[in-house]
Amino acid sequence: MSDCLMLSNRKIYSSCSDLPLYNFIKIVVTEDHAYLYSEPKKPWNKNVNLEEAWQTIFDEYTTLTNDTRGQHVFSLIKEITVLNSKLYVIQQAVSFLARQFDVRLCDMLRSMGFMFQYNPESMDKDLKMTISTAKSLLMSRAEAQAEFDKLDNDAGKATEKDYDALIAQLSKFLGFWINAKESTVMNFINYLEMFKQENKPQANG
Repeated sequence: MSDCLMLSNRKIYSSCSDLPLYNFIKIVVTEDHAYLYSEPKKPWNKNVNLEEAWQTIFDEYTTLTNDTRGQHVFSLIKEITVLNSKLYVIQQAVSFLARQFDVRLCDMLRSMGFMFQYNPESMDKDLKMTISTAKSLLMSRAEAQAEFDKLDNDAGKATEKDYDALIAQLSKFLGFWINAKESTVMNFINYLEMFKQENKPQANG
């Protein structure tokens, strides 16, 4: 009976090779990562980290398509995510240590580069120094966020119509209709590469 109650991860698409193009487009346009699930939810399923899974797939996509802008945007997203996590951990640790001494939290802060004593006698001063030093992380996050926002605003957001138009153009070039629900992202990347090679400017002479 206990085996029946064991939870298992709900299956998801994990790469450009298995993610349907339709789902990829939906995620890009709507930012709904639930399109990564490859099977209906069952009572014994538990949620998985969809954002992390999507970042892995999108990183693969930008690498395979040589999308330098996309790669830069992706690196900014990762940088902002890491900085947010660090700042949250620091905030929680400082808040706890202001009320109660905990040697593990002191060791953790030191491992993050805050080389202060963190003993009961100097705790107030050390925590103030920690907050002051952490301001450099806030500045880094603000700079990364500003750059991300500028890139995002300059590029505009792709719509389903944009993808439909591109699929129609590729289909005409290939001589058959690309079914987004039956084609994978990897298929789409290969079609794009074929189209680019065929339409590459010819060298004179």
